[in-house]
Amino acid sequence: MIRRDFIQAEIEKIAKALAKIMGLKEASNLQEADDLINKSLLNDFDLKADDLLLLDEKQFKKLLADRKYLPQKLDLLSQFLLESVSPFQPNPKTFHLLDHILLIYQLLEQEHHTQSFENLSRKQNIIQFLNQNEQHG
Repeated sequence: MIRRDFIQAEIEKIAKALAKIMGLKEASNLQEADDLINKSLLNDFDLKADDLLLLDEKQFKKLLADRKYLPQKLDLLSQFLLESVSPFQPNPKTFHLLDHILLIYQLLEQEHHTQSFENLSRKQNIIQFLNQNEQHG
Protein backbone atom coordinates (compact mmCIF):
# COMPACT_ATOMS: atom_id res chain seq x y z
CA MET A 1 0.00 0.00 0.00
CA ILE A 2 2.81 2.42 0.87
CA ARG A 3 4.58 1.60 -2.41
CA ARG A 4 1.38 2.23 -4.39
CA ASP A 5 0.91 5.58 -2.62
CA PHE A 6 4.52 6.54 -3.38
CA ILE A 7 4.13 5.61 -7.03
CA GLN A 8 0.85 7.53 -7.28
CA ALA A 9 2.46 10.60 -5.69
CA GLU A 10 5.37 10.38 -8.13
CA ILE A 11 3.01 10.11 -11.11
CA GLU A 12 1.00 13.11 -9.87
CA LYS A 13 4.19 15.17 -9.42
CA ILE A 14 5.31 14.37 -12.96
CA ALA A 15 1.84 15.15 -14.34
CA LYS A 16 1.91 18.54 -12.60
CA ALA A 17 5.29 19.32 -14.17
CA LEU A 18 3.85 18.39 -17.56
CA ALA A 19 0.86 20.68 -17.00
CA LYS A 20 3.21 23.50 -16.05
CA ILE A 21 5.23 22.92 -19.23
CA MET A 22 2.09 23.06 -21.33
CA GLY A 23 1.10 26.31 -19.62
CA LEU A 24 4.54 27.80 -20.24
CA LYS A 25 4.34 26.88 -23.91
CA GLU A 26 0.86 28.36 -24.14
CA ALA A 27 2.24 31.60 -22.66
CA SER A 28 5.13 31.50 -25.18
CA ASN A 29 7.74 30.94 -22.46
CA LEU A 30 9.47 28.40 -24.68
CA GLN A 31 12.92 28.52 -23.12
CA GLU A 32 11.51 28.07 -19.62
CA ALA A 33 9.37 25.19 -20.89
CA ASP A 34 12.40 23.54 -22.53
CA ASP A 35 14.43 23.98 -19.35
CA LEU A 36 11.65 22.35 -17.29
CA ILE A 37 11.34 19.49 -19.80
CA ASN A 38 15.08 18.81 -19.54
CA LYS A 39 15.03 19.08 -15.75
CA SER A 40 12.02 16.75 -15.48
CA LEU A 41 13.49 14.21 -17.88
CA LEU A 42 16.63 14.11 -15.76
CA ASN A 43 15.01 14.17 -12.31
CA ASP A 44 11.93 12.05 -12.96
CA PHE A 45 13.16 9.64 -15.64
CA ASP A 46 16.95 9.77 -15.19
CA LEU A 47 17.29 10.69 -18.87
CA LYS A 48 19.21 13.44 -20.62
CA ALA A 49 17.39 14.82 -23.63
CA ASP A 50 20.60 14.98 -25.68
CA ASP A 51 21.44 11.36 -24.83
CA LEU A 52 18.07 10.24 -26.23
CA LEU A 53 19.13 11.57 -29.61
CA LEU A 54 22.10 9.21 -29.61
CA LEU A 55 19.98 6.09 -29.15
CA ASP A 56 18.66 4.15 -32.11
CA GLU A 57 15.36 2.29 -31.85
CA LYS A 58 16.91 -0.92 -30.53
CA GLN A 59 18.96 0.92 -27.88
CA PHE A 60 15.97 3.00 -26.81
CA LYS A 61 13.79 -0.11 -26.50
CA LYS A 62 16.49 -1.78 -24.38
CA LEU A 63 16.77 1.32 -22.17
CA LEU A 64 13.01 1.28 -21.57
CA ALA A 65 13.07 -2.46 -20.83
CA ASP A 66 15.95 -2.01 -18.37
CA ARG A 67 14.19 0.87 -16.60
CA LYS A 68 10.92 -1.07 -16.21
CA TYR A 69 8.78 2.05 -16.14
CA LEU A 70 5.18 1.52 -15.12
CA PRO A 71 2.67 2.17 -17.92
CA GLN A 72 1.60 5.50 -16.38
CA LYS A 73 5.19 6.71 -16.19
CA LEU A 74 5.92 5.48 -19.70
CA ASP A 75 2.88 7.40 -20.95
CA LEU A 76 4.12 10.53 -19.18
CA LEU A 77 7.54 10.07 -20.77
CA SER A 78 5.91 10.03 -24.19
CA GLN A 79 4.11 13.26 -23.33
CA PHE A 80 7.33 14.95 -22.19
CA LEU A 81 9.07 13.91 -25.39
CA LEU A 82 6.10 15.10 -27.43
CA GLU A 83 6.17 18.48 -25.71
CA SER A 84 9.90 18.72 -26.35
CA VAL A 85 9.29 18.70 -30.13
CA SER A 86 5.95 20.50 -30.29
CA PRO A 87 5.12 22.19 -32.55
CA PHE A 88 6.69 19.73 -34.98
CA GLN A 89 9.48 21.06 -37.16
CA PRO A 90 10.93 18.93 -39.96
CA ASN A 91 14.42 18.34 -38.53
CA PRO A 92 16.45 15.33 -37.40
CA LYS A 93 15.79 15.90 -33.68
CA THR A 94 12.04 15.94 -34.20
CA PHE A 95 12.08 12.87 -36.45
CA HIS A 96 14.24 10.95 -33.99
CA LEU A 97 12.16 11.76 -30.91
CA LEU A 98 8.90 11.11 -32.76
CA ASP A 99 10.21 7.65 -33.59
CA HIS A 100 10.93 7.15 -29.88
CA ILE A 101 7.41 8.28 -29.01
CA LEU A 102 5.91 5.83 -31.50
CA LEU A 103 7.98 3.08 -29.90
CA ILE A 104 6.61 4.02 -26.47
CA TYR A 105 3.04 3.86 -27.84
CA GLN A 106 3.84 0.43 -29.30
CA LEU A 107 5.16 -0.78 -25.93
CA LEU A 108 2.11 0.58 -24.13
CA GLU A 109 -0.20 -1.22 -26.55
CA GLN A 110 1.65 -4.52 -26.95
CA GLU A 111 3.35 -5.10 -23.61
CA HIS A 112 1.15 -3.20 -21.18
CA HIS A 113 -2.13 -3.63 -23.08
CA THR A 114 -3.09 0.00 -22.58
CA GLN A 115 -4.47 2.43 -25.12
CA SER A 116 -6.12 5.79 -24.95
CA PHE A 117 -7.98 7.84 -27.50
CA GLU A 118 -5.57 10.66 -26.76
CA ASN A 119 -2.52 8.54 -27.60
CA LEU A 120 -4.20 7.11 -30.69
CA SER A 121 -4.83 10.66 -31.89
CA ARG A 122 -1.26 11.70 -31.10
CA LYS A 123 0.05 8.63 -32.88
CA GLN A 124 -2.02 9.47 -35.95
CA ASN A 125 -0.71 13.06 -35.96
CA ILE A 126 2.87 11.84 -35.65
CA ILE A 127 2.49 9.33 -38.48
CA GLN A 128 0.85 11.95 -40.68
CA PHE A 129 3.68 14.43 -39.98
CA LEU A 130 6.37 11.83 -40.67
CA ASN A 131 4.65 10.75 -43.90
CA GLN A 132 4.48 14.35 -45.08
CA ASN A 133 8.21 14.82 -44.64
CA GLU A 134 10.25 12.82 -47.07
CA GLN A 135 13.56 13.54 -45.27
CA HIS A 136 12.50 11.09 -42.56
CA GLY A 137 13.66 7.53 -42.81
